[in-house]
Amino acid sequence: MQKNKKFVDVFLDTEFTTAGMNSQLISLGMVSENNDKLYIEFNFNKKFLTPWLKKNVVTKLKKKPLNKSIAKKKLENWFNKIGKEKKIRLISAGKEMDNLLLYSLWTSKKLNSFCWRYKIPHQINHTSHIDMMTLLQVNKIDSTIDRLKFSGIKKITMVHQSLNDAIILKKCLEKLKIKC
Repeated sequence: MQKNKKFVDVFLDTEFTTAGMNSQLISLGMVSENNDKLYIEFNFNKKFLTPWLKKNVVTKLKKKPLNKSIAKKKLENWFNKIGKEKKIRLISAGKEMDNLLLYSLWTSKKLNSFCWRYKIPHQINHTSHIDMMTLLQVNKIDSTIDRLKFSGIKKITMVHQSLNDAIILKKCLEKLKIKC
């Protein structure tokens, strides 16, 4: 992957409850193009967990969960550290949920303050994000492939852990040899 002069690429993955409009972050993992890493586990409402999430995600949680305000501060500090004067371009697995759940950290439940656009950290350029599923499709690769196998990484055995999944995502883009 060629470094972009305008952006710092950050690979993002989240694990979240499956409650539709009430989805909540369980964990968030990020890895920058320079391999800086951030992993956060969140407080969330366990009543929104499916049996699959309990078995495949919750069992992998190891850190003390953070509340929204502490997590936001940790993210803002990390964005300042890796972004410096550049904008950050998020690269996620899919088109919607990862980015929206990240942005939701800067919203409130009040109807008039739901808009995150002017509240997210200044380094985040919300118009420049890209997703792996679309990149795979335009390269005529089935977007439902096993990304761990496609990445060629042998040492990661735990998937559905957001930091590991972000690392796999980064390796997939490098394997595609796409210049973003």
